[in-house]
Amino acid sequence: TLAVMYQNAQSFTANALEWSADGYTRAITLEPTNPLLHWRLGQVEATRGNVDEAKEAMTRATGLKLDYIPPYLDLAVIYEREGDLTAAIEVFRPPAFEVLRQDAEVLFTLGRLYYNRAEEGDFDRAEQVWLEAVGRSPEYANALYSLGLLYEKTGRRGEAVEYFNRVQAIHPDNPDIGAKIEALLAPIPVLEVVEE
Repeated sequence: TLAVMYQNAQSFTANALEWSADGYTRAITLEPTNPLLHWRLGQVEATRGNVDEAKEAMTRATGLKLDYIPPYLDLAVIYEREGDLTAAIEVFRPPAFEVLRQDAEVLFTLGRLYYNRAEEGDFDRAEQVWLEAVGRSPEYANALYSLGLLYEKTGRRGEAVEYFNRVQAIHPDNPDIGAKIEALLAPIPVLEVVEE
């Protein structure tokens, strides 16, 4: 609790993150198998700029409890910020993924990583996990919107409109969605051939 208090006070006190890390480290010596403590220590170390220590703490957390989702998501973000999308994707490797795929946010994050990496087959992988996310949570706007973007990017305008319409039904006041739908429904201009 003391470590959490220091973590929350980081914007008010210069040494708060150091004290927070010390508090989590001492708590871990008392309860070394608690994944929450390792994850929180990883968060503090990431904020302090100690990326290797953050990765180590979060990896320990994932090893202690296969279905504890927060450290997986944060670990993937660390790798993503480093520009290593393949390592970020690998965070969700089996056997953990078989458990983690029950969570729509995990599926959304994994799809986003595939989409941004954009290697051969990644758009198909992104589509697959985003569709699974929507299957688990039909009104998950982030996954619906992402599917719309994917379909727009790959020239599947009708499917893009369908998913943007679903987002608009959830967020009717969002003007950007309406503009996207209008742009996709506008006729594609035909270039005229001028004969001389």
